[in-house]
Amino acid sequence: MGEANPEAYAIIENLVGEAPRNGRTPDGQQCLHIAGSILVATEFALWGDPSVWQHDENLFTVTWGGRVARFTRGPDGTWSASASRNPLEGKARWVT
Repeated sequence: MGEANPEAYAIIENLVGEAPRNGRTPDGQQCLHIAGSILVATEFALWGDPSVWQHDENLFTVTWGGRVARFTRGPDGTWSASASRNPLEGKARWVT
């Protein structure tokens, strides 16, 4: 379902050691599993179309389904995520 973004999946898999998995929550909402965290879509999302920005080896950001999640690797090698609504989702933007 949706367009695939193989580059984003490859970046995430390279950093966390496993590819993102998509699915549904028990109540039927779209979700994306990354590094033990679950992003639940607040807007319609294409399953395979997250956008990823790698800041360094220990920090990356994912936008998907109306959410922005910042993933940080701790000293023990585990990843934690901080997610919020994407304030730009669905907004018109001008690029000059």
